[in-house]
Amino acid sequence: MESIIDAYSYWSSTGSDSSYSALSSSGDIYYDKYNKIRRAGNVPDGIAIATNGVYAAVLKNDGSVVIVSMLYEDDYITVANKVQSLIWWGGTHKLLTVKQDGTVWSYDRTAKYKGEQLPGLSNVSRMVYAPNLDELYAQLQDGSWATYDNGKLTPLSAPALNQVTLTASSKEANIGDTITLTVQENYSNS
Repeated sequence: MESIIDAYSYWSSTGSDSSYSALSSSGDIYYDKYNKIRRAGNVPDGIAIATNGVYAAVLKNDGSVVIVSMLYEDDYITVANKVQSLIWWGGTHKLLTVKQDGTVWSYDRTAKYKGEQLPGLSNVSRMVYAPNLDELYAQLQDGSWATYDNGKLTPLSAPALNQVTLTASSKEANIGDTITLTVQENYSNS
């Protein structure tokens, strides 16, 4: 595979199923399941890809999002416009898109991609899902991060470094002696 501009990995909510996809600069979509890579379609002007099982959502440079079945040669479905970034919401069938106006919309695959704006989200630049924690995060346009849960944003504050201490195993040394240096970092969350 050459000229890959984006890649995405999919893990089912049970962890029993996984696959990978990649998007090339020419719009070729590659699908990898059980280490068998195959070309699964082509979306000209694609700039980002996100997969959910055997479905790929491809963001095009004009801001539109198309859905591609990686198993069947179905017609591509355009589900959204004016989008700047996209992800699938964990093991659900919901595609999350961040619109250019900073709002976040959900498109449920099981409901024929009917769009629904997520409440409580504005001025968003991108969304990130943490599968191990089953949490959804929003990066806001000012660069700050927040956790999103049922319409409520809770600001995230990363621990700050309070103090760094460098300790030597000896205060005096001769040529050939071994001195061990230890660095201890103290953060605001202890």
